[in-house]
Amino acid sequence: MTEEHERESVGKILHDLGVGVESKNELTDVQWCGKGTQARLETNLITVGRGGVSIPQRVADDLAGQGVDRVAAGSGDYGGQKVILLKADKYGYRPARRKGCRKVTLVGKIVVRQLEEAGVREGYYKPHKIKGGWMGVWHSARGEAKAKRNTD
Repeated sequence: MTEEHERESVGKILHDLGVGVESKNELTDVQWCGKGTQARLETNLITVGRGGVSIPQRVADDLAGQGVDRVAAGSGDYGGQKVILLKADKYGYRPARRKGCRKVTLVGKIVVRQLEEAGVREGYYKPHKIKGGWMGVWHSARGEAKAKRNTD
């Protein structure tokens, strides 16, 4: 090899010859966090638990903006999976705000029982705005991250 080629890296020489080389030390998929933001994914999701259905504040505000202070919960099928449905309804449940909680809750075991009988399971649902209310699409089970931890 000539002195000129010794100074060039093997990757550069192969690149110049048209040979595809994949770099192992390549940084990809960079995502920066905004200033002062926290990863509070659970606060943005509808939560179905044993004690009731917890609703994110933005969803509750949107439903309250429809002129009714009560919320009806239901279920349906969407894309082959069970979803939770929420709408403002004068015959629905009045959401309660628990002290120190970022969500409002439809408190009532009967609500959870009826949703479970309809096929909605306990866990987190991602809210989507739909005509007339909100739809929660399955996201994950409660405690799923803790269950996947290595406990050895």
